[in-house]
Amino acid sequence: MSDLFKDNDIDKNREKISSFGVYELRGLARELGIKSPTTKLRETLIDEISVALTTGQVSEPKQSNKGRPFKKLKHIDELLDMLKPETEPDTTIFFNQSEIKQFTEKVCGVVRLRQTVYFIDMHCYQPVQISSEHVQHFKLRSGDYICGEAVEIDGHTTLKNIISINGFKVDECPRQTTIQVIKKIPPLCETSLGKILVGGKNVFLLDTPLYMANKLDDILKYISSQKCVNVFVGCDLCYEDTLKIGDKKNIIFITTDFSCNQQNHYDCIEDAFSLVKNLALSGQNVNMILYNVGGIMTNLDKIFASQEKIGGHALDTDKIIKAFMGLPYASDTNSVTLYAICDKLDKEDVLIKHDVIKICNVLEN
Repeated sequence: MSDLFKDNDIDKNREKISSFGVYELRGLARELGIKSPTTKLRETLIDEISVALTTGQVSEPKQSNKGRPFKKLKHIDELLDMLKPETEPDTTIFFNQSEIKQFTEKVCGVVRLRQTVYFIDMHCYQPVQISSEHVQHFKLRSGDYICGEAVEIDGHTTLKNIISINGFKVDECPRQTTIQVIKKIPPLCETSLGKILVGGKNVFLLDTPLYMANKLDDILKYISSQKCVNVFVGCDLCYEDTLKIGDKKNIIFITTDFSCNQQNHYDCIEDAFSLVKNLALSGQNVNMILYNVGGIMTNLDKIFASQEKIGGHALDTDKIIKAFMGLPYASDTNSVTLYAICDKLDKEDVLIKHDVIKICNVLEN
């Protein structure tokens, strides 16, 4: 996950781990019980060590009867102490069968690897806890979109089993860590919306207020008809917005409304970025609607209010918007297509003007 989102414990560890040399990484991997560290690439070791430390699955080194025993690094304990999370009670909960309510419900959401691994169910907007066994077995990452069944255990909604990950059956989901594709220039295709760069950046300049723009109906209708994973991202949606998008099928909605706090808005943006990145890593074709870019930037500026400004916006606001603009790509195997939706009143904003409109295929009402 990008270092733009530093609230995530796994990313904080990853920053420290990335500074270690290869011999230190192998030593850590051995201590954590990771198999065959000498045969793995540096990036793979960093990923596996980060996950092992964050999920709390720190086992004793595996013993083998073959070959000579490994030599423990003298300062390995110091490295492990550096990577220990801040002291918090273990919030992973284990229950007796008698404490489980005997019903299950369908749940889906975007994984967050925190002290407690969980996701917010997109049907009832309640947290669903994920066991460390599920995280390890399925190699879950922040941003994975999972569907499954949950049970209520002593008042906590807990994932019982996973049905799909990023649109794939659990035993078929690719777990790549880098995109290994040959990128190409996105083709300009004639659609019902006009000429769209498929696998590229498109921006719609719509009338204000956005929910009243007829073009938004056309965009949602077109997106929902595509055989892709369609992701709609928006912050501070008003009541009319939610009515407009609420009945659309075949779209994953990652949104917040006016009742949400700054952390909710930040989590929404982080979830969306991680999700689109992981879907692309899984080989999915993705359509991403970034709704009301100006509104997203306003919320980011509030979150990063203490930071220095660049072009009128907080430094990390600038970085995050540019990171979203960097997600689209086209290849012979899959693509990520961006549909950024802006209010025409925002088009003179320096960041939108130079880092959104200038680099996008522009469509207007």
